[in-house]
Amino acid sequence: MYRDIENKVKQHIDSLNLDLRVNENHRFTDQKCKPDVISAVAESILFYIDDETDEFTCSDIRTSKFSNDTMVNLFQKPDIGKKTTEKEYDKVFSQPIRMFWTAGILSKVGKRGNAYKYQVSNREILEYIAMSDQRALSFLCIFLEKVILDSELKGVFDEFFNNQDAASFAKLKNEFTQTYFNYTGVKKKFEPARIFTQVINPLAFCRKSKGTEKGRVSKLPISYSSLCYNRVNFRDIQKPKGMSRTEFANTHTVLDTDAERYQVDRAKRKVRQYHSQDDVASNEVYIHDGTPHMHAHHIFPVSLFPELSDTFENLVLINPTQHNAYAHPNGDTRTVSRSYQLLCLIAKLSSIKLSEIKNDSFYSIHRFIEMVNTGLDEDLLEPSMPIELMQKELAEHYVTD
Repeated sequence: MYRDIENKVKQHIDSLNLDLRVNENHRFTDQKCKPDVISAVAESILFYIDDETDEFTCSDIRTSKFSNDTMVNLFQKPDIGKKTTEKEYDKVFSQPIRMFWTAGILSKVGKRGNAYKYQVSNREILEYIAMSDQRALSFLCIFLEKVILDSELKGVFDEFFNNQDAASFAKLKNEFTQTYFNYTGVKKKFEPARIFTQVINPLAFCRKSKGTEKGRVSKLPISYSSLCYNRVNFRDIQKPKGMSRTEFANTHTVLDTDAERYQVDRAKRKVRQYHSQDDVASNEVYIHDGTPHMHAHHIFPVSLFPELSDTFENLVLINPTQHNAYAHPNGDTRTVSRSYQLLCLIAKLSSIKLSEIKNDSFYSIHRFIEMVNTGLDEDLLEPSMPIELMQKELAEHYVTD
């Protein structure tokens, strides 16, 4: 399902001509094409075609139950049915759908009245985008890089990213704007400026560089949260040095918003979907009692590690008995059995190894290492270690600690 998908995304995008001067495709991105929005819209499309029909309009996706739940919970917007929000919601869905069409992920198959009908032409990439905001951002950067390459704008973008000064920024912005005025039907000054921000800042983040803020060069490198339509707080939480995790847990409310809960629920949903495949073992921590493994358990608990709460590698599938009796002694979700935590980490490493063998890009050993080192508050694991050595290091740490 996710096999070697990152390379497939690159190969697919490389096969397209995305030169906006030739295609006059000045709407290849827009204000609502944020990583969290395009990921949510991708998931909404997948839910719709699986439950309804393979042909759809923007309105079909916008008015579906899953989309309504997503908008209300993730983006804290009013119910989609309200007339006062119809125009805003239309942009939230129509702009990403147009991007997916431009990127060859959707195809137009006719009209229903004045509305275009679409079909999914590359489900694998759409599923990749729907997996998480981070995957959506990865797709976004690959897509935008190809647009600026094909439009012969890469040179001025590279010049700015190398120099990071006002002069190179002004030159880049001017050339980007003139490309729009010279080769597209756009004549209003505000339109290229609006699109420009949605191009430069994702690329700046991927380069760990400055981008634009309020029409000028940003003072700092572009942050992840600034790229999102809805800024999820727990990703920005940082524990002060010298403070214990228990003290830290008492200083903030865990998953305080519906948006945060949505992100965590989606991560759990994706892990369950991945392990429900016929060729992926669903019993990550095996127990001989025949109980289905339906609980997605946080190895490092949400109360202490909110910043890891939507990390795939921090979620392990276990059954209800394991969850309530073994993982959390006496059913207290704020406490974790150290011995069972080790067992879960070893099991998750096995799942990661299988993911690497399959080359499906679902799990990442680098994210696992970062998660473990954060959870244990020391640099225990290193990328150069083979998985077998990581298992040994973990076992020794938990036995001797």
